[in-house]
Amino acid sequence: MNKEAIGVFLAIGTAIISGFSIFANKWLSFTFDPIVFTGIRALLIGLIFLVLSFTLKNQRPFSKAPWGYLLVIGIIGGIQKIRVSGII
Repeated sequence: MNKEAIGVFLAIGTAIISGFSIFANKWLSFTFDPIVFTGIRALLIGLIFLVLSFTLKNQRPFSKAPWGYLLVIGIIGGIQKIRVSGII
């Protein structure tokens, strides 16, 4: 598979996921409390990326420094999301 075909495949996949997520987010945000929904969604996405990082860790080795930076960015982003939602 050449790079152009991979790019087209990724673009189509992104469009499908984005289109589905708009309807799913609207429906689920009315079904659940928005704060609980956002927390569950963030937890699930974090778990997916954690599993992917452990299963694909032999693909591209990272040094320990980027993981620390990524952790700090995640914590700051999480705190900002909580502050915007009005919890603190």
